[in-house]
Amino acid sequence: MTDILDYLPERLAGNPLQSMKSDSDIEAIAEAVINASSLRDECDSDSFFKATAKQLLSACLGYLRDWCSPEQRTMSNLSALLRAAVPSEPRRSDTDLENLFYEIESGCKRVVSADGITTCWEPTVLERNDGTCPRDTNGIRPEDDFCLGCYKRFVQGASPSTRTAIALSLLNALPKRKA
Repeated sequence: MTDILDYLPERLAGNPLQSMKSDSDIEAIAEAVINASSLRDECDSDSFFKATAKQLLSACLGYLRDWCSPEQRTMSNLSALLRAAVPSEPRRSDTDLENLFYEIESGCKRVVSADGITTCWEPTVLERNDGTCPRDTNGIRPEDDFCLGCYKRFVQGASPSTRTAIALSLLNALPKRKA
């Protein structure tokens, strides 16, 4: 396995997550992660798998770019988002990442009460870097938010087990150092 920095354009190679500004930067970083991973060989023969992996990476990278402060745009946080794409329990298909994107789409957050059974809804506290608050607009449509649109395409295209396999493969491709 090679380093993702070997596959990035020079303008992104120093610190890719801090340098990403455009959707094309996100695409270049996603492509670099795939090329640096064992997914490269799997994806060469399966364009569906590669496209699905790129959608997940683009969703996570877009979230970091559009919803997080520059200080939060780290490989560690990218890893945390990819880990959130894996169900917390073996027989469950819902994920923490799904819940995060649901907050963007609906403007509401699921909250489990103290009894552990009852689910309540609260307005989300998320705010996009441009000042857009999903709670104030009754959510955001996927076509109006880059990362949400990528996430929706990711979940439409693959079964829960395929999504988990992709997330785990991408996690293994990320550099272990903090950047």
